[in-house]
Amino acid sequence: MEENKNAVAVITEENEVLRDKDYAAIWSGESEALIGRDFTTYSEEDFPEMLERMTGDIIKLQDAVNTTIEVENIYMENVQMADNKTGELKVLPRILLFAKDGKVYSCVSVTAFNSLTKIFKFMHMPHKGDTLKLIPKKSSNGEKQFYSFKVLNK
Repeated sequence: MEENKNAVAVITEENEVLRDKDYAAIWSGESEALIGRDFTTYSEEDFPEMLERMTGDIIKLQDAVNTTIEVENIYMENVQMADNKTGELKVLPRILLFAKDGKVYSCVSVTAFNSLTKIFKFMHMPHKGDTLKLIPKKSSNGEKQFYSFKVLNK
């Protein structure tokens, strides 16, 4: 027998799917909506530069593994993606690392987010004039890939 659902029940059920971790809220101190929430270290007057760089050429983080990136700004947003095997929708952090040399690196990775969160807690969040030198590292377990970062002293 098929269950009869009213509109409120369907909305509640859909919202429960989206009750994953709000990664952007962790960095910004907010915690309301999930999808579309974002965070950046760019100052408002530098938003045009950020938009120009984030809509230009972006390098996959996996292509920069074991290279030094001098990060001067970051942008992170919550994105919704379907699991490749189950089709289940999940909210994940998409991270853009803006390097001092003008390059932009991107990944969608909870492990990269967790690694950066620890670095920001014990060091600082990078911004123009106060960069962080990071070396992306990658490990894998079967089909899954995991990212972390080694911090270089200035």
